[in-house]
Amino acid sequence: MDNKQVMERAEMSYQAWADRAGEDVFSGVGLAAYEVKMGKARTVRDKVQLLRTQLTAALQERDLVDLQLRELNRRVADGVRGHAGHGPNSPLYRAMGYVPDSERGSGLTRRSADEGELGIPVESSNGVEDDLALAE
Repeated sequence: MDNKQVMERAEMSYQAWADRAGEDVFSGVGLAAYEVKMGKARTVRDKVQLLRTQLTAALQERDLVDLQLRELNRRVADGVRGHAGHGPNSPLYRAMGYVPDSERGSGLTRRSADEGELGIPVESSNGVEDDLALAE
């Protein structure tokens, strides 16, 4: 049984007990003591729900603060890039975790004639004939 089912079963048992045998004691437990224990279970469940709500709020707050910090990081890095004493090739810019312009590649790639659009070697449509040709 999961936690929800435990509480549902307890409430169902309590109601049946109260309706049909409220004065009886089972295994040394009276209805009042059972009700106290159910109250404690509800209190703990309420506490868990409150903590979940607080966690959700804290996670949203963290995400907002991180977004603001990310924007500030970007602004500071742009400031270092534009600063006359530092610039985009400075050791400071590199130490901040950015790749200096002098170390960046051009991004240009040249494909060989055997490579397709994504730079993956192109295989012929009939691999069996190619294997036979290589064997000869």
